[in-house]
Amino acid sequence: MLGPARVKDIIFTGRLIEAEEACKIGLLGEVLPDYESLQRRANELAQPLRSQAPLTLRATKEALTAASKRG
Repeated sequence: MLGPARVKDIIFTGRLIEAEEACKIGLLGEVLPDYESLQRRANELAQPLRSQAPLTLRATKEALTAASKRG
């Protein structure tokens, strides 16, 4: 998802990437200020998943995995 040039830059330079840059280049989806905020956000994101049928989630994951292997 990052592209080969970006991956090479990160690997070959061995530099550390700050959270803001990681978010900017698509390595992270969002940056939160502290652990408590992270916990709250994780619970918010997990809530809709809890209401989904396990077999539906499994089938969706398998379909996405298969699609990524074809592309």
